[in-house]
Formats: sequence, C-alpha cells, structure tokens
Amino acid sequence: MRERKREILLAFILCFCIGLNAQEIPLADYKLKYPNDDAVFLKKKENTRIFFDDGKMKVESTHEEEMMVLTEKGVNYGERELSEDFFVKIEDLKARSYEPDGKKFRKKEVTDFKRQTDVGGDSFYDDGSTVSFIFAGLVPGAKTEMTYKENINEPRFFGAAFFASYIPIDEFEYTVEVPKNVTVNYKLFNTEKIKVEFTKEEKKKSTILSWKAHGLLRIKPESSAPSLRYTEPHLVVYISEYNNNGKDSVLLKTPADLYRWYSSLVKDVNRNASPALQKIVDSLVTGETDEFEKVKKNILLGAGQNFLHRF
Repeated sequence: MRERKREILLAFILCFCIGLNAQEIPLADYKLKYPNDDAVFLKKKENTRIFFDDGKMKVESTHEEEMMVLTEKGVNYGERELSEDFFVKIEDLKARSYEPDGKKFRKKEVTDFKRQTDVGGDSFYDDGSTVSFIFAGLVPGAKTEMTYKENINEPRFFGAAFFASYIPIDEFEYTVEVPKNVTVNYKLFNTEKIKVEFTKEEKKKSTILSWKAHGLLRIKPESSAPSLRYTEPHLVVYISEYNNNGKDSVLLKTPADLYRWYSSLVKDVNRNASPALQKIVDSLVTGETDEFEKVKKNILLGAGQNFLHRF
C-alpha cells in the first residue's frame, strides 16, 4: 500500500512539473507553428442558441476568444473594436490580458470600454455603433481573453461564420443549438482546402450542430479585392421554417422568401413622389421616349456624374 501511494505521489509531481513547463513552452511552440505571424488566436468559438420567449423567436450568440502575442509587432493587436446596431446588441462584454511574469501570468482586467456612433464615409447614415477597448501589458508571450454575447433580434441576420481571420486561428468552433420545432439548413463555401469537422447531436428538446477546424491560416488581404465571401472559407446557417404554438411559418426556405421579406420592408417607402425630385428626373430624360434609353443614357449618366463629383 505504501509503495502504491509513493507511485501516485510521484505521478502527481511529474504532472505538476509538466504543467509548469507547459506555461514556459507555448510561445516557442506557436512561433514555430506560425513563423510568419505576429499573433495567433489560440481559440475562437461562437455558440448560438435559438429559442422562443413569450412566443417570439430569439437568437443569442456567445463568443469566446483567446489570443497570444508572438512578436513585438503583435502588440498592435491589443486594440479591439466590436460593432452593433439596432438588430445586433453587444452584452456582457468582458476582456482581460495576461502579461508574462516569469513562470506565471499577471492578469489585467479591461475596465475602459468606449461606445460611440460609427460615422464612416458612406453615403447613408445608419444606427451603427462600436465598442472599443485596449488590452494592457502586451508583450511577446502575453495572452488575451474576451467573451461577450450578441442578442440578434432579427433571426434572418444570424448564421455567418468565417474559418479565417486577420491572424491565424489554432482552434475554431461554431455551434448552433436549435429547438425541435425549428428547421435550419447550412451551406459551406470555399472550404475545399481546409478540414472541417461536422457533428450533429440530438437531444430531447433540441439539436446541436457543430463545426470545428484547426490550424487556420490568416487572411492575406489584397487591394481592390472583392468581398471575402468570394475567396475565404465560411459557413452560412439559416432558418428555413419553424412551428410556433401549432402554427407553421416559413422564414428563409428559398431565395424568394428573402425577396418577399425585403419587399415588405420597402413597399410603403416613398409612396408620394417629391415634386422637387420629379423635376430633376424629368430634366434627365428630356427628349427620350424609349424607357431603356432613358435609364441608360440619362439617369445612369446623371448618377455617375454625381458620384464623380463626390469622389
């Protein structure tokens, strides 16, 4: 019995020593694994839950992110910014950094979160805003953690996840939990060159869909390139239909459903023509009788001149 206890004690001491060394090794390991990068996401996870509250469908996404700084340049990734608007609200945002201190890490909580209206150079104003903050004490080997929730009040706007970011992602996971009365579909795009592990777990009242990937390389941006959706690996999950209190409803079963929804949003906009605007339009189409020519030669020309004047 005494010999057995000695073996257990030695095993515990060995595991403890390995644990201490594991805190010293990771920086070198990740620099070796990602030699051309300044930082890496150790973990990037999003868990989305679809549920009903008082008869209304709700979507809530919980984000979890860990990053390690690999070089002096990687310190620049300490400045972070999250976006929100009427449809997507950020809640329960927590962030902290871990500064190396010998064999330990010194934790530094982020307390200064700045919310401000996001006014960009676009033509139209919207209700977008940003939440920005800075991780303190970043040096090579430092780590950061961030967690927050997104409350999405329009179910049609959830479900896009990219298997790529501006720095590599060592561990990626995207999970969706769906109640039995909701049907979701999904599509993968540009994932031919990466390995995506998909699992589906059936529970008593819900279904859990999960996508995982490892060792994802960073995005290499190019000037004047099209949207990242054209080139980068990503996933789109969408709610096809659902049954609520015995009533069947279609949300995004086909592209026609998306069109009908968009149409419902704008069908009552500008029902009465503005006299001033009508006068301008009439001046642009003077002398033309063919409808196609009116558009091609006059309206587009006028719009193009206006854009050239602005930019």
